[in-house]
Amino acid sequence: MANFVFSMRSLISISVIAHNIKKFLENIWSRDPSCKGFPLDKSNARSHPRRIKYHTRPHTRPIWKMPGICYSCGERRETKRCAACHHAHYCSKTCQKRHWKKHKPNCIPPESSLHELFDACAKDLFPSAPAAYDYGFDNVKLYHGDSVLPGRSDGLTPKHVLLGLYQLITKDIGNDELPNVGEFLSDTPVYNSIGASKKMMLEAFEKNSLDDFLHRYIRSVIEELGDQLPRDCYVFLWTRHRLVIGPTRLLLSETVGLTQGQVVQMRNDIYQRYYET
Repeated sequence: MANFVFSMRSLISISVIAHNIKKFLENIWSRDPSCKGFPLDKSNARSHPRRIKYHTRPHTRPIWKMPGICYSCGERRETKRCAACHHAHYCSKTCQKRHWKKHKPNCIPPESSLHELFDACAKDLFPSAPAAYDYGFDNVKLYHGDSVLPGRSDGLTPKHVLLGLYQLITKDIGNDELPNVGEFLSDTPVYNSIGASKKMMLEAFEKNSLDDFLHRYIRSVIEELGDQLPRDCYVFLWTRHRLVIGPTRLLLSETVGLTQGQVVQMRNDIYQRYYET
């Protein structure tokens, strides 16, 4: 009988301990939904209200500390990334506030494929999907082919011209946004007389007006520096070979998309607007 009572007490103690451990873990999991054991969905909202409440409240965007170059003072030190775009680095709140006027036109969502385009241009590489699709590389290859341009012995294709043109623009935007001090020091002039920015490029993509954006930029550069630029500069090659991107955003909403006929018509309209008038 004594052994039976002892066994029952042991079982009760173990049960209490297990219950307390379970409550402790549930408390941790409710605070951190990324913990293993609770999937990030709302299927168990009633059984785990604290977890769901945490997960669905307004998103608190993170800022990570890391070595980097401050976008305001140009010094290399421990920095934090901008909470909105995750790309700009700042060593202090003072530097971030001081630089906001410059950074605001280029503060775009971190998931935008435009970031991939900027990274590819900096590395002198063609961007991968979806940036290649969103910003016209796939269209240029489809419309103009992938063969070397007439009269070129350097292997230049229409895609190379588009990459070179984007490199001029992205370097311009970077030089305009970043301080010309420290490791950002550059002797490259800023051609950006139209105030090109990441937000302007993103808006051009969303409105299917990348060609209009490129021609505005090209026209402004030629008007200001045309006599100083070499004849094989990309701003001349784009128009000399009558290159066109056309619409890249074919799905305008969840239910509305462009038909093939509309795409062809939009491309023809762009060609006539810039090369036949």
